[in-house]
Amino acid sequence: MLFQFGCKENGKGEYMFTIQVCRNHLYAEVYRTFGSGAYGGDMLDEYLTDSANFRVFVGSYDDYDSGFSYDCSGDSLTVNSIYRSDTDTVFRIKKTKFYKLSNLKKLKNINQPTIDSLK
Repeated sequence: MLFQFGCKENGKGEYMFTIQVCRNHLYAEVYRTFGSGAYGGDMLDEYLTDSANFRVFVGSYDDYDSGFSYDCSGDSLTVNSIYRSDTDTVFRIKKTKFYKLSNLKKLKNINQPTIDSLK
């Protein structure tokens, strides 16, 4: 069962969508925090969750030229911050972080997001 969180009252912005990022019931929830309309991309915040044990802030990005990619292998999770310059046709990795899913599940922080404390 997937629980959806977020509304403007909780400071996360406007809920956009949830996508499954790994087969082991991990999801990314995406919220629009700034809409630039016809002038460019929107600023989005992304949260990683299993909908029961943890919910952590991954980061913010401009949906025009950046985002996040996820790779799960066993108990390991790799989160890549990706970007595309105006001259590139492919996304490139800007920053990579590694986490253990077992550590994320121990957080029990479904209401207090923080991912940087897990290193």
